Amino acid sequence: LEWVYSGSAVYWVQVREITALDNVNNYSNRISREMLPGIIKPLVWSINVPLVNSAWIDILTELIGPNDIEPDDLSKAFYYRAYFNMGVLGRIFTELGMPRETLELMMGLEGGDEVPRFRPSSRVLKHLSRMLRFAFSKLRYGREIEAFLPEMDRTYAAFDTEAVAEMTEQELLVALDKLIAFNKQAAYVNIIGPLLMHLYNNMFKRSLSRTGLAYEDFDITYKVPEIEQYDPASQLEHLRCAFNQLDPALQAQIKTGSYADFQVSDVPQSFRQAIDSFIEQFGHLSDSGNDFSRVPWREDPELVLNMIVNWEGDPRDDFGQDKELSAAIDSRIFNWQTAPLSQFDRWRVRWQYQRARRFRFYREAISSKYTYGYGLIRNYMMALADRFVERGVFAHREDIFFLYMPEVRALVDDGFVGDVGQTVKTRKQEIAQVQDIILPEIIYGDAVPPPEVQDKSKKRLTGIPTSGGYFQGQVCVINNLNEFDKMHGGAVLVIPYSDVSWTPLFAKAGAVVAESGGILSHSSIVAREYMVPAVVSVPGAGHLLKDGMQVTVDGYKGEVLITES
Repeated sequence: LEWVYSGSAVYWVQVREITALDNVNNYSNRISREMLPGIIKPLVWSINVPLVNSAWIDILTELIGPNDIEPDDLSKAFYYRAYFNMGVLGRIFTELGMPRETLELMMGLEGGDEVPRFRPSSRVLKHLSRMLRFAFSKLRYGREIEAFLPEMDRTYAAFDTEAVAEMTEQELLVALDKLIAFNKQAAYVNIIGPLLMHLYNNMFKRSLSRTGLAYEDFDITYKVPEIEQYDPASQLEHLRCAFNQLDPALQAQIKTGSYADFQVSDVPQSFRQAIDSFIEQFGHLSDSGNDFSRVPWREDPELVLNMIVNWEGDPRDDFGQDKELSAAIDSRIFNWQTAPLSQFDRWRVRWQYQRARRFRFYREAISSKYTYGYGLIRNYMMALADRFVERGVFAHREDIFFLYMPEVRALVDDGFVGDVGQTVKTRKQEIAQVQDIILPEIIYGDAVPPPEVQDKSKKRLTGIPTSGGYFQGQVCVINNLNEFDKMHGGAVLVIPYSDVSWTPLFAKAGAVVAESGGILSHSSIVAREYMVPAVVSVPGAGHLLKDGMQVTVDGYKGEVLITES
């Protein structure tokens, strides 16, 4: 904008678009640090990006028609971290008459309670018929989910029972390709389902606000018991109750011993079977459901046993809040039966309420089954890695995660160019060098930026408030579930992200601070269910907050105040 001020008026000399900015990519990790957090090893990147981004391209194609977008166009790795190309997505949403940041708005990562607003233009007309077909098809999408859930069970069961130890390298690759192809279908459902859950929850939230009730004070999952089958925390609570019924001497023996000791201990068969059943049901979980390089619970039963014996109930029973205040908070939580709604209001919000709770269940069911099926990729990769170790290609089976998928195929076909061992060593060194750096939330252009320097003297951190309340306590930074034992009751849980497998930690927390997430992210939902304050999307929280720091968490303003270091 070029202008001249005459002393009484402004005259526009020239107004024109800055065309040089039109095609500049801008990358954001707001969504990716929740979905694909932390360091992403090469093998995981080379499978996850084509798999998930292909599903996104299918969605975009439904909206804009045939296009030349490739999976690599939608995301990029900076310092082995995942960033989504919001430039490409932004241009598409603008073409559809929506804000560039529509996706982040829908997920509660941008603009608070703001919702994407449709602003039609002449460009939108050519896409209007597709957009309407897309919208109408998604109104009935619950039926498709209902039909696809049992198909996921059947397909994944077939892959899980394959005798991978007896398959050749070529057979493993063929089976792996089939599994990845089905996971692409599942990824589509795993994207649409949660997006619709966000949409219906936001619709219900806005409708509820007009009645004077807050969404945070409403139990959306009241009398939806089927969700419990996908919740490891509720099952761990049952196991802890069973553990408390054991002889005190046996409890002490289990607490101080290893899992191997537990296996030969004189525990009741029913308790042993209950743990085996838990591992059977939830053993596919790990630190991150989108990273098959992470060790799943079934491969680390020691961790499962530790979670059971160290399980604690509601932290408000002993820490940070008195009984009267706890009772007052509990009395504020409404459900459909107890909410003070008029007949007219019930009629007005019923549809949104029913959709919100149903798609909440769909989100849990789809996510759990997809995580299970995606984790099966690890079985085939570990079998291939064992073959490579036998051939002397590399020394450790985990080295396979430092190769890209085309390189793994080349090893099977004896077409790998270069020194495999040196390639693995170099990438391990590169990852070690960038392990602790902090990158900016937004990166403009495709050049690799210098690491961002955080102000270590910063006393007040800010983020998105997603669960109301105040809490003061000591920080406990948990970067992965192997640090589970660090967590003590009443601590302020500081995490990089949250997955279903992290839920047991919330039972001990007095408050939650997460580097990623939005109003409907896993961290936020679980924090509200446990009624503890939560602030998410706090940049650098895991680096700036240290174990033992005294902080005050304001779950209303979205602030974390460091009161004592």
